[in-house]
Amino acid sequence: MKFSTVFATFSAVASQDVRGIKPPGRLEKTTSNFKLWLTQNIMDGDAVDRWSNRVDKMAANMLSAYDRAKCGFYNSDLTNGGPDPNPELRPNGKPRKVFSRKRRQVEDEELRFDETNPLKGLTQITKQFRIWSERHINECGGQRRFNHIARRMNKWTSKLGSRWEQQL
Repeated sequence: MKFSTVFATFSAVASQDVRGIKPPGRLEKTTSNFKLWLTQNIMDGDAVDRWSNRVDKMAANMLSAYDRAKCGFYNSDLTNGGPDPNPELRPNGKPRKVFSRKRRQVEDEELRFDETNPLKGLTQITKQFRIWSERHINECGGQRRFNHIARRMNKWTSKLGSRWEQQL
């Protein structure tokens, strides 16, 4: 089963109202924005296919983590479903280990990107992936401790940004 068929059920939701969609729909919209950015700004068709496969695999892994009982977080009473209002507590109410890194509260942004400025658009899209991971899969131990998605998005931004600049 291809990843695109997994998100096919969410595409109708994602196309309606940006603010009212659930986390899987937000992730699908961000993935489609990333692919749109690739097709608009990267000239090499093979590179577009490789990066599309990468983002599909990453989004499938993020969705899989979200679906795990102890990892996913969504509360319909909170704005945008998260982030967790009590990050220092586990879901069972017990305190977590304290790490030196402070969590930032990030304002919600529309699921749009600047199509006129490619570097700004890429930064906005990768930021959307980071925000999604902080809100909805930050209960996963590895994500909480090591910020895997945020680090990956920083690498992708620099790699794709430099690739785009080399094309000019």
